[in-house]
Amino acid sequence: MKKLLTIAMMAGAMSAMAVESSNTFGILRVDSTAAQTIVSIPWEAAGGGAIKVKDVVKTANLTPASGEYIGDQLYYYDTTAETPAYKMWHLTSTGWEGAQTVIASGTDVQQQVSAGSDSDVLSRGGAIILVRQNPTTGTPAVAKPFYLYGQYNSALPEISVTRNASNGTYTLIAPPSADSVALNSGNWTGVTAGDHIILPSGQPLYWKDATDKWCTLTTDLNTGDETYTSYTTPIPAGEGVWMCVAKGSGTVSVQW
Repeated sequence: MKKLLTIAMMAGAMSAMAVESSNTFGILRVDSTAAQTIVSIPWEAAGGGAIKVKDVVKTANLTPASGEYIGDQLYYYDTTAETPAYKMWHLTSTGWEGAQTVIASGTDVQQQVSAGSDSDVLSRGGAIILVRQNPTTGTPAVAKPFYLYGQYNSALPEISVTRNASNGTYTLIAPPSADSVALNSGNWTGVTAGDHIILPSGQPLYWKDATDKWCTLTTDLNTGDETYTSYTTPIPAGEGVWMCVAKGSGTVSVQW
């Protein structure tokens, strides 16, 4: 299931604008050709604080359900539950609505996905997954953009993932910014060699040390020698990654 929803590629340019009022609100355009995109949470709710999951992605340019045809969907991986699991919203003619579904994971194993609700919120630095039926348009095909909306906050929050004593923990994280951000530019604390990042492409990154931080890893099949290369490609604005922390105690934290 996790693997299914990590296969997401971002392409094209992204832009953001802010609208001044008593508060400042932002709209981030994301030009993506991906059917499944890990989407960042760069904005807050109106008035401040965590934003409702169903309010993050505007419905403009998206595909609602119609008759027997399914529409676009949002998936929230809820790590606050005793057993972490997905929640889902699907797009209807009236907006995002919580819906239950079952997703196959292999030929026999299936996972129940519960309906999302208005009480499901995320703070800046979290991420969700947007599944689209029509991510491109035209001939030749070009990216069909979608838009993220919310209230701007210049503060840089700390994103923390708490270790589980019994199992490794997966969660979705993203730079809380409307700009592209280098993964290794963050101030990372509490990371160990057993932790890793999974990029939207599915490529894993491994922690080397406080200097090189997150790296790609190649192994010489003849000698067994391992080579770590610090990962320098920025995470595009509007995108997030999977974070997996090994079992144990304490937390892994980052501030970009």
